[in-house]
Amino acid sequence: MSNFIYCSVFYNNLNSTNDRKMEKLNKRALRLVCNNYTCTYTELLENTGKLMLYVYRKFHLVEHVYKTLNGFALPVESHFFEKQNAPYNFRDDYKLKQPKFKTIMYGYKSLAYQGAILWNNLPNNIKNVEDFSQFKTLIRKCLNLIECHCGTCLICPKNNL
Repeated sequence: MSNFIYCSVFYNNLNSTNDRKMEKLNKRALRLVCNNYTCTYTELLENTGKLMLYVYRKFHLVEHVYKTLNGFALPVESHFFEKQNAPYNFRDDYKLKQPKFKTIMYGYKSLAYQGAILWNNLPNNIKNVEDFSQFKTLIRKCLNLIECHCGTCLICPKNNL
């Protein structure tokens, strides 16, 4: 598992083909380790208490955004995420700017854009937590972060491996 999620923040922009290959490899590894060749991938994940690799990458990206915003990351990365400033108060005053993009690979799937989207979808009570370990436990419980119904990504109920 450590090989699959090592530096997952920086290869978060995998195309769907490579993403599927990694998930299938994870599925084969789980089948081998559990010695279970009849269950579905979701049943294997539930039995082992694991999540899809796609979900792990999203969690790690949100954790990286938290570290960057709170000064725990490298100083070079501090410009990746900018807080959104408005002349008046919003209910959610801790949103990040979503950078404009021209290409899918280096714009839409970039660390700055995807991190801002995930961060902005978090509830305020999680964003405002000051302790990183508490943030991690809250983010693991917040599965609405990864719910999706677009029909194209790996976590959609419409796409089964």
